[in-house]
Amino acid sequence: MGVDFPSDPEGWALEGQKNPYYCAMVETLDHYVGQLVEFLEKTDDPRNPGHKLIDNTYIFFTSDNGGHPEFSTNGPLRGSKWNLYEGGVRVPWIVRWPGRVPAGRVSDAPFIGNDLLPTLANLVGAPARARTQWPGKDYSSLLRNPKATPVQDYIVFTNDDFQAASQNMF
Repeated sequence: MGVDFPSDPEGWALEGQKNPYYCAMVETLDHYVGQLVEFLEKTDDPRNPGHKLIDNTYIFFTSDNGGHPEFSTNGPLRGSKWNLYEGGVRVPWIVRWPGRVPAGRVSDAPFIGNDLLPTLANLVGAPARARTQWPGKDYSSLLRNPKATPVQDYIVFTNDDFQAASQNMF
């Protein structure tokens, strides 16, 4: 890449998306996600003759919050990991759902990692108890209805809510 690997783990010569090591990590992730999608597109679905696995596979992609300030920037958002500015708390949530979520659709609905389990539980038809035992918002209706408006209600959880949910999960 034409840039020496940093000998000091605390310092990088180039910041943010200009850092070739950061760019290489993003390109590698993109490559392997592409391989997964390609496999699903080429592989017959043994449960549904005449169809490929991609035809009925949900793909959810998310990440932890904010980029590390030494390796990436979160521009145009302010802040990074370890603070409560938008650049430190916003996460991607990319969904591919064949025939249900149109490509290029964007929602401003506030999503956090805790929302994933209630949403997935509802999508797969889990019993009501399984759909409500975790703190988080069920976004399945937003995914099922392309014309739905973003969720407007924010849920506030107490420490007791999280403790009760974690005892039920493990």
